[in-house]
Amino acid sequence: MRRIKGTYILIPLFCTLLCIGCDNEDTTLMPTQPIGFSTSVDDSATRADSDTHAATRAEATTANLTEIGVFAYNTGTSYMASTGFAPNLLCNQSVKKVNGTWTYSPVKYWPANPNDKVSFFAYAPHSASVPSGGDQISAVPTSVTTNGSPAIIYTPVKGELDILYSLGELNCTNNHGTVRFTMKHATTKVIFKVKVEGGGSKTITGVSTECVYATGIKFNGSDTGITVRTLSKNRTTCTATNLNINAGSTATTVKEFFLPPDHMTDTKVSLSYLDGSTTKTIETTLPNANDWILGKAIGYTFTIKDNQIISITVDADMAWDAQEKPKPTPVPNQYDYYISTAEDLAIFRDLVNNGKATDKKAIQIADINLQDLKNTTNYADDATDWTPIGKDRAFTGTYNGNGYTIRNLKITAHNSQGYPTGLFSKSSGTLVGIHLRNVDIDLKRDIESAGALVGQALGGNITACSAIGDMWIIYCDKYNYNTPPSTGGLIGKASNTYISFCRSDITIGEGGILITSNSPTFYSCYVGGFIGDISGCNIASCRSSGDIRLETINAASTHNIRIGGFVASDDGSSFDEILGSYSTGRIYITFTGSSSTADSRELFAGGFIGYAGSSTFKCASCYTYTEINLTHPTLKNGIRMNNFYFSGFAGNALSCTLQNCYGDSRTIPNWNDWGNVFVYNIFAPSGGTRDNCHTYGSTSNVMTIMKTYIQSTNTFKFIKYDPSTNSYFIDDTGKQWLSSTYWADATSADDNKYPRINYSKLNITP
Repeated sequence: MRRIKGTYILIPLFCTLLCIGCDNEDTTLMPTQPIGFSTSVDDSATRADSDTHAATRAEATTANLTEIGVFAYNTGTSYMASTGFAPNLLCNQSVKKVNGTWTYSPVKYWPANPNDKVSFFAYAPHSASVPSGGDQISAVPTSVTTNGSPAIIYTPVKGELDILYSLGELNCTNNHGTVRFTMKHATTKVIFKVKVEGGGSKTITGVSTECVYATGIKFNGSDTGITVRTLSKNRTTCTATNLNINAGSTATTVKEFFLPPDHMTDTKVSLSYLDGSTTKTIETTLPNANDWILGKAIGYTFTIKDNQIISITVDADMAWDAQEKPKPTPVPNQYDYYISTAEDLAIFRDLVNNGKATDKKAIQIADINLQDLKNTTNYADDATDWTPIGKDRAFTGTYNGNGYTIRNLKITAHNSQGYPTGLFSKSSGTLVGIHLRNVDIDLKRDIESAGALVGQALGGNITACSAIGDMWIIYCDKYNYNTPPSTGGLIGKASNTYISFCRSDITIGEGGILITSNSPTFYSCYVGGFIGDISGCNIASCRSSGDIRLETINAASTHNIRIGGFVASDDGSSFDEILGSYSTGRIYITFTGSSSTADSRELFAGGFIGYAGSSTFKCASCYTYTEINLTHPTLKNGIRMNNFYFSGFAGNALSCTLQNCYGDSRTIPNWNDWGNVFVYNIFAPSGGTRDNCHTYGSTSNVMTIMKTYIQSTNTFKFIKYDPSTNSYFIDDTGKQWLSSTYWADATSADDNKYPRINYSKLNITP
């Protein structure tokens, strides 16, 4: 979670960069295997929040990283080395995020020879995207014929460029799949804080610091990272002006610089501030040379008294985003448990599952890495296969993640076979401010439903939660259950639950489908980018962006499949309402073999929702840019599949209400291309209520549609932030969702095309 007004949080970067296409000039490469990328910023062991003033931050985050540079070396059958090879496949290739999708051109392909090897390196920001007049970077080699590992030259001018580099992804062959870069920080973050002694305050207007003139960042010819060396010991001065930050008796961050990791002796720093109406500047020398460490932060607190710096306190070897955020102030009788470690969470889980803490309240007060459980006596197995909270009995209490992260959740379902699975198994309580990072769910056993946060929500309230990572396997077998298993990026299935301001950046299904029955094979599952199946739910201001891959399905077998970019299915038994939400991921559905009849084969696929066939379902002020891609070897011009539905917004939606919605619809299976063998609708099937709904070409301003007045039928209990206790809480007064309030006002042409959720109204950004 990232707070807007005065507080930022570094969110780990997991942006899917799957690139598809065909470059006709690459005649020597396999046209069916394009090279795609994904990236993550490694900030493990860092804080999820900071109290840094907004004007001082320039870090690379999911939201602002829009371009990276990539080098790729095809070394034939040889292994990569630091010399002797040139970036003959990709040389400082710009890879850009366009409309939420990472792309590059021309697309490159894996070598046809399975023994050929390709090695990859990446950095950010791309050298061509850095404006003149400020910090400068250049990258070598500069041609596809020049030998040598990549290197970056950084010349700081303002010290505001957060440079990222990747560990090498080396010697990959054509069965490697997505190239996953782990990005790390290539500079030292130098943090300057000021406090005033003796009463009063100072308005800090400027800060400057010396540093080395230039540094070289060279990628090692291995997966060990980079070597950094100073190219010039000449000094330069980085200066920040027009800060206007008020500093008083509490240390206040006034500036962060991103500098080469070389702290020279006698490094000078100056502070400018207002003394009444007069600007004064005082200078000092930083202590302890040679303590600027690559990828770390170091903090200096200057204490000012009588217009002099009387002391300097150094906080050395900090984690990159370690800041001064205090722990939440305990409120008497408000929480029963305070969770600060992975072991604390495992102990709390056991207390819930054995009935001792099922209805208790817990608050998280630090970031948690579940891999720390490897070193515990009683919970080592949970590091590789987490047993969910609420497995044996539904959790009915409150878990307040308070904006901190839970990293490296791993689930194989050996410990949750036959149950809903996720961080929580079943919950009818309150889940608030929980942020999962680097999720890794790789199912090996059958489950009832799966979601990164919770497998099955049975009521209660879920707000301001998020998840980033992968759910590798989709369980798609009805054999052990009365209803098809449901998979959602954040929530597997939900009934009678209020869900608001949540997001899912989970890639689903890259590892294939799990079937546990043998005869007959029955493919049956509901899969949604955000949530799988809903009944009696109220959902507002949520979004999903992960891709879904449902592959490979035996076309001759029975199948009952519902799939949607946001939600797979509405069961039709109770009133469901989705407001102000959107999806931007992609859907891939792949069949093998041939179909014989249409009677026992159902597939409902929609850009936003797969199946909404009931009059009890209402969706308003929602949009989708989700693509649907179909691969079927025998369907084209073949047997008509009367129960195959493809639509840009809602696959099968015969009697529901769709109001003020947009479905882009440009990339979905079209019956003209396939020979009229399935049911196709550019937006949704006719029937029910359709009011002010549009597709690509019928409007040029999606924001206008989203802002058209709509209010929720029911009231939500939204999240709020209390600065006095530094914690989040649920606003029990209840508020209606309003389209005019909870869609952010457009500040660019892109906002009119891709409207943004307005988090600032609640002082949050999940």
